[in-house]
Amino acid sequence: MKRILSILLAALMLAVGATAYAEGTDMAYECGEIVVLGQNAKIDLDDDGAPEEIVYEILKDEEGYDTGYRLQVGDQEVTGIGWYMDENIRALRLDKRSGILLMVSDYGPSDDYETHFYLYFDGHLLNAGSIPSLPDSMSVRNGVITTQIRGNVLYTWFREADYVPAYGWGENWETTDAAFVEVPRYLYPMGLIVGLKVDLPLKGNMKSEDAGPVLEAGTRAVLIATDDKEWVLIRSLDGSEEGWMQVDKENSLTCYVGEEKLDSYEVFDGLLFAD
Repeated sequence: MKRILSILLAALMLAVGATAYAEGTDMAYECGEIVVLGQNAKIDLDDDGAPEEIVYEILKDEEGYDTGYRLQVGDQEVTGIGWYMDENIRALRLDKRSGILLMVSDYGPSDDYETHFYLYFDGHLLNAGSIPSLPDSMSVRNGVITTQIRGNVLYTWFREADYVPAYGWGENWETTDAAFVEVPRYLYPMGLIVGLKVDLPLKGNMKSEDAGPVLEAGTRAVLIATDDKEWVLIRSLDGSEEGWMQVDKENSLTCYVGEEKLDSYEVFDGLLFAD
């Protein structure tokens, strides 16, 4: 199953961030460049002219399986839970205004990728949030990280996502909180050809008031795009009919078929499910 997801992710990856390798403490960290540090490094994280010593350790159980990690910067230390940790940590300077972020990556229990970010500021090591992706699929431009993440609706698929950093400031302009938040797009491409198992009434628009065409059982159709929350744009493969299908916001694998709710696999042939 991991092989299936890895193939899917590679096939859908549209932009891969360039990765450099740190060779010394005097390396210049260009904005937007992700740099591999290894498990031990010494770099100036907070631009005060003095390099910090960084130690990264993967924690394991008695049988040798990964259980998490320990990250130490100077006398500051954090630990986290993990399933299948990347052996190297990475560094990223998002823009000229911020310090260097440290990146710790986990492949997860079933390709449930996660990259954790840490910011060293004023002698403190701050958790700066996480992104459900790996550094190799990230590209950085103007302080925005664009990467591939799993889509939510109907089946297992991947889409692009944009993440920006958010910071909280104290009275003395010290950083008190940090996080990465996704900036939602209006629609995300899907591009999957499916078969209809049932007659599917569509809506004319995303507001759901206007009735659209009915795609009959046996029709070949294309899942074109989605907001990845509640709506999917569907067109018959011959291009003659098009409309919107509503998805249950509480269960993203459930579709509205008229007044009835059906699981996506009851409505469509050709969906891929992997976990």
